Parts: sequence; structure tokens; C-alpha cells
Amino acid sequence: MGKDGHEHGHEHGHEHGRRSSRGVLDGARIMETWGPRPGETWLDIGAGDGHLSLAAARAGGPETRVIALDRDGEWLAGALAEALDEGIDNLGAVVADAVRDIPLPAESVDTALLANVLHGFVANGELERVMEVLLRVLKPGGRILVFEFKKAETPVGPPPAIRLGPDDVAAAFAPWGFVLHRTDKVGIYHHAVELRRAA
Repeated sequence: MGKDGHEHGHEHGHEHGRRSSRGVLDGARIMETWGPRPGETWLDIGAGDGHLSLAAARAGGPETRVIALDRDGEWLAGALAEALDEGIDNLGAVVADAVRDIPLPAESVDTALLANVLHGFVANGELERVMEVLLRVLKPGGRILVFEFKKAETPVGPPPAIRLGPDDVAAAFAPWGFVLHRTDKVGIYHHAVELRRAA
């Protein structure tokens, strides 16, 4: 979620951005449709400033646990401070790079959220490594929820050449047995894709 600016590829691959998506993704509205059920554990991978993590924590209530994971500890500290100010005590934070490790207990996550980060993993050939660590922490019946910019020219977002439509998202996760469960537009620029593992 913290990557909605114009991001330009370099010789070593796509550079993950450092801009918040607060201005283009309405967390409260999104969670009305896509948010957690009481008792679920959510993992927000590449959480950035944590605004969607906070929205999920608010929507799910005290029985829900939300974990914001990002390489940038300062951004996560800001999210935790915001949660503290609001009296939200069901948000945790983990400073880590999901390409290398997700330091959580095995089979502890109901939903993995990837907001504005999947295109970077795909462009850089990193998704296989992410899935290796994600599958360890995702529960057998867990789901993956993806928010990505539409494949169209927009004032903000990654280069059009690396954007992913719903079919692209489904194809990316197909090797691990995940199939498209539902999809819809989210806000002006995004679409949401929910994937579940085939039984």
C-alpha cells in the first residue's frame, strides 16, 4: 500500500516507490466491502504508511488482528503512533522485506493484503520468493487480496507496461493453486482481486 507514485524501472528492475496511497484509496470505504471479519488475522504486505492496515483494524474491531509489514520502520512507527492516538490496540507492525522473510508463526494469517505492490514483485521476478514465505504463514483456507492500478493511463501509479489487470493477477498466482474468487473496481484508479486456493 504505500506505493502509488510514478515508479520508474532501473537496470536492476522495478524500483518500489515510497508514496502513500491515502489520496487514491479510501480505506474506510474499501473495508466496508473487502474488510476483515471478527477474529481474522490480516497481513498487509508492503504496508507503507499503514493507512489500509489502520482501516482494516478499525473495521474488524478488537477481535481482529492486523499486522503491517514493510521494510521502512519509520513509516510503520507512524502507523503505530496513529493507532495509539486513536486507541486502536489490534494493529501490530513487523519491519521486514517479504521477498526475504515474513517472521510470523506458521499458518497464522487468514488474509494477505497486497496493495500496490504485486506489480513490482512480478516485474522484478520476486513473486516466487514472496510466495515461498507467504505460504508458510497463510492458513490453508486463507485468501489473498490484491489492489492494483487499472491498466490505463492515470495521473499517478506505476508505468502502464507493468500494470496488472484482474486476469494478470489471477495468472500470477495460478502456479500456487490460487484462483480468482471475485473482483471489482476500487476507487477511481484501482481494481480489487480476491483469490482463494482451489480445494
